Amino acid sequence: MQNLAITTKRNGRRVDTYNVEWHELETWMNAKRIQKHMTSSDKKDSSGWTGSKSLQVSRDLMRDGWQAGVDMLEHGLTHEIDNSGVEQAEVWETAPVGAFPIIPLYNAGVDEHMLLPSEEHDEPIVNMIVDVACPAFVKSKAMMNRGIAIASLINHIEQSGKRVRLQARWCTKQNKFGYEFMIMVKDSHEHMDMSRVAFAIGNPSFSRRVCFKMLECVAHEHMGGYGSLLTGDDASDVFYMKEINHHDRFKYNNAQDANEYIRKQWEKVLEKDV
Repeated sequence: MQNLAITTKRNGRRVDTYNVEWHELETWMNAKRIQKHMTSSDKKDSSGWTGSKSLQVSRDLMRDGWQAGVDMLEHGLTHEIDNSGVEQAEVWETAPVGAFPIIPLYNAGVDEHMLLPSEEHDEPIVNMIVDVACPAFVKSKAMMNRGIAIASLINHIEQSGKRVRLQARWCTKQNKFGYEFMIMVKDSHEHMDMSRVAFAIGNPSFSRRVCFKMLECVAHEHMGGYGSLLTGDDASDVFYMKEINHHDRFKYNNAQDANEYIRKQWEKVLEKDV
């Protein structure tokens, strides 16, 4: 898998970047570990920290979606944001209008759960990157609160007539090497699979099992503790949600606080371009 990397230099460090489509994750899960002593992705009896009992359970969620996350979204983490009237913020491009999921109908199993707006107009695209890597001290509950709050925001953005292009970013570094995985969760032309989005950005096992396994397949050296965070750079055309760090982890102690904080981050994006 190492031959798939795009290699750059950042601050004197070699960084290997892997751009991964969602359907390619299964290939990564089947790939051979280069670092045979790095096996935390499949560590048993750690579900309180990882969010699942095993790598296989995480693979099942990766394939089938995280319905429990959709339930969390419906039962207490939806919110309303006033329409700012901004039509062309810097984080937006344009794309053909698509279909937007209506969560209660989706959750009830109704086949016709997609809201079909007019196809006569182009719609803005919100380019979003969410860092899903977290330090070990960050509790799984905080990761879930944050992720479901972001999923709620994405749902709102799409229902308001915009399109979201969502990538999950997982990065780490150690010594002279850095590793960056950019996983396409939802492209702008795709219908939103809420159970996939919730799993990728809200379930700790995506970070602490799926992404761990990817690192195990490409690491150039043994990484005890799987390295330390490698923060990305801000860009004017991207709504970038940085990783949970030591200073802001308390913002996600409960669902209400997480929802409020994420809402404010989006409002800042809108205000910046008014």
